[in-house]
Amino acid sequence: MTDSPDPQSETLPAEVLSAHQDLAAGNIERAESTIRAFLQQHGIHVEGMRVMALVAVRRDVLDVAEELLAQVVRRAPGHHAARGEYVAVLNRLHKFAAALPHAEHVLRAHPQWRDYRLLHADTLAGLGRYREVIDIHQSLLADASQPARHHLAMGHAHRGLGLVDQAVADYARAIAARPACGEAWWSLANLKVRRFAPQEQCALNQVLGAERLADEDRIGLEFAYAKCLEDERRFDEALEHYTRGNALKARLAPYLPEVVDRIVTESRELFTPEFFAERAGWGNPDAAPIFIVGLPRSGSTLVEQVLASHPAIEGTMELPQINHLVQAVCSAARPGRGLQPYPSALAALDAAAIGALGGRYLESTQVFRTGRAYFTDKMGENFLHVGFIRLILPRARIIDVRRDAMACCFSNYKQLYAAGQEFSYDLAALAHFYTRYLSMTRHWDSALPGHVYRLHYERLVGDLAGEVRRLLQYLGLPFDGRCLEFHRTDHRARTASSEQVRRPINTDGLGQWRRFQDGLEPLRRHLRREAETAGVRDLL
Repeated sequence: MTDSPDPQSETLPAEVLSAHQDLAAGNIERAESTIRAFLQQHGIHVEGMRVMALVAVRRDVLDVAEELLAQVVRRAPGHHAARGEYVAVLNRLHKFAAALPHAEHVLRAHPQWRDYRLLHADTLAGLGRYREVIDIHQSLLADASQPARHHLAMGHAHRGLGLVDQAVADYARAIAARPACGEAWWSLANLKVRRFAPQEQCALNQVLGAERLADEDRIGLEFAYAKCLEDERRFDEALEHYTRGNALKARLAPYLPEVVDRIVTESRELFTPEFFAERAGWGNPDAAPIFIVGLPRSGSTLVEQVLASHPAIEGTMELPQINHLVQAVCSAARPGRGLQPYPSALAALDAAAIGALGGRYLESTQVFRTGRAYFTDKMGENFLHVGFIRLILPRARIIDVRRDAMACCFSNYKQLYAAGQEFSYDLAALAHFYTRYLSMTRHWDSALPGHVYRLHYERLVGDLAGEVRRLLQYLGLPFDGRCLEFHRTDHRARTASSEQVRRPINTDGLGQWRRFQDGLEPLRRHLRREAETAGVRDLL
């Protein structure tokens, strides 16, 4: 979306125009200083608030941008540029259901504007309406100056529909349109159900050797070529390219261990058995949510697919609602005075506020449900928020899916994520995050005994029928044989394992890391050191 003033706006004050110009030139600091001073002097001003929101977007403070743009849209319903920017922010926050009516609004106002059609497509993709996404991008191809982006989007949509052959063809067209498109190469590799043909390997290697590549392209190419070498059993060379891609990605998306340590420490201090006893009977009593928590690449997609095969359970996806509620609590705790740190902000909430939060979660997730009694929420990082979940939804079930430390960490290390997961691009960061995960889940075992069900991936793969029966017993549901035929279920997983869970259970991934074990010795050392620090000394 553009940072320029809305063409339909009235003549703007000089300060607002100046801030717009500074933003366009990339001078964020001066733009922020100018517009902040202007708003302090003049109070509410629609275009001034919009500029402040755009500054917040540039600084990646999306919750602030969301609130500011919401106010702009309420005060100036015809400000289509601001409404489009609001849609873009809501999409980045994964608030697709909230974004949809606004995306439709700007599209009705300007049906031929490519930017608004693309925004609409992004919103529909977030809601899983992939066939509509394909139609939109197909219609935009004819006069596209950058056809690769449309082929990529159609590839992702076809993959979401489980149409792998069509996805492969789309990604190949994206590469034909732009040979250095790292995202397309990685998307092909990330399907994990095919190998590159010799001519593809040659083309990939040739593109990777180019001197001038955008960082994001080079990252995708490194990961794709590493996967190619791994398939060729050239493990040392593969690890070298995984390491190159990870090193570059880590510089662009640094991991902040101190933030994780603070949340873990403060959660252990706040969420005690006494804390929950004092709040017994609080929260929303609905038992529909089933939370699947744990690290990425731990087997959570398999568990989700198994549960979605049960007629009583709706399989959804990684839902961001808990994180949004956490942010809302922190924002509301100290209005006008910045964010209250999590989780301490929860201590001041009364029973009515806690119950309302549970209701907001259920209301905001309704769009992903079709009427089954239960539904899954597979946002793994919710392992940090088990106490919050227990507080607002005391009857919700929580499943912690755990995988062997070396296997889980390495599987993350060789996975290039679309967004987030900053811990996964450095071996030391992986060790830190994995051990804090263990520390946190052990605390929940102590503070909430029996409330979290632990499912080990290795045991699930080794005894699918037995583990599924025990899992369903924990959920209070009868056994259903369709759960063992999960690969036949029409649920559309949206993660890196989406193709793998469409095949019968196998043990292929259990020991993959051992092929790289000499090169992964630093990971083992990091795990031992971090396990000592985190107090989980029996890890290895």
